[in-house]
Amino acid sequence: MALEAGFFFLPSIFWGQTNSKSGLNITNMIELAQTANTSEDAARNKTIVTMCHHIEDSVRLRQVRLEDSTPMSQWFKFGLISGCYVTNVYMVTKVMYLINVIGQFLMMNQFLGQNNHFWGTSILTDIIHGRDWELSGNFPRIAMCDFQVRTLGNLHRYSIQCVLVLNMFNEKLFLFLYYWFITIGILTFIDAIVWTVNTRITSRRIAYVMRYVKPSAECDYLFSQFCTRSIPPDAILLLRLISSHSNELVTSDVLNYLWKTHTSSKQSLNNIDIIENHFSNRKERIDSRNSYEMDTPLVLIKHNV
Repeated sequence: MALEAGFFFLPSIFWGQTNSKSGLNITNMIELAQTANTSEDAARNKTIVTMCHHIEDSVRLRQVRLEDSTPMSQWFKFGLISGCYVTNVYMVTKVMYLINVIGQFLMMNQFLGQNNHFWGTSILTDIIHGRDWELSGNFPRIAMCDFQVRTLGNLHRYSIQCVLVLNMFNEKLFLFLYYWFITIGILTFIDAIVWTVNTRITSRRIAYVMRYVKPSAECDYLFSQFCTRSIPPDAILLLRLISSHSNELVTSDVLNYLWKTHTSSKQSLNNIDIIENHFSNRKERIDSRNSYEMDTPLVLIKHNV
């Protein structure tokens, strides 16, 4: 049992050692979210801003890595450049849990000497219908025990019936483990599929962000750009984990702050473009007028000649 517990702990060790390499520290972010959930307004707002800056820094780090990468190196970064590294690690962790459950299920069958993988169903059916172990042969309570006794230099062999009281406990224990492994395996598989759909499909990511951010009609393109560039799959994974470990109010505050930052930065860039276009047009007008003034005397000279 201790060995089985140790095997279940291995995927957790893998997740703890690998999830922070993308620039997103999932553990610290969840702790900050839990702190913000129980803080006063001023401390809460400060914590929310800290969380948002951490997400923005991870996005900028991804852009820096993208500039220095080659098409070949992007395949070997495991999502560090595309913004899905934490999501990939999380899915690998889920697969490790699933492989662990299947492996332990098969090892338990081998340990019990069961060639039929549906032995748990047979035992449960026997218990429900009151069928005795003597007919099924599963976990026998009585067995023949052979032993030897040496008396006056002679070796005497005896065979007696032994009551195996421990098998009454073993039957219930291994039957519980049988259905526990099956239940955990099914739930882990379903959970992995759900997380994959929610983080990989763009429409699902946009729908999740729209639950907390309500953009105006004229900001549809800007909002779509915000969801695809500023909120990568790793950020969606983080926000969903924050919702499950803290509450959705913290997630809403984080997303709305990021949205305001994104719109304000885009508005500043638009203003800069307008100013640059204004000075560019003004320069063109000045150049054209100077060219006209230089050409006018030549025309007059020709006319006088």
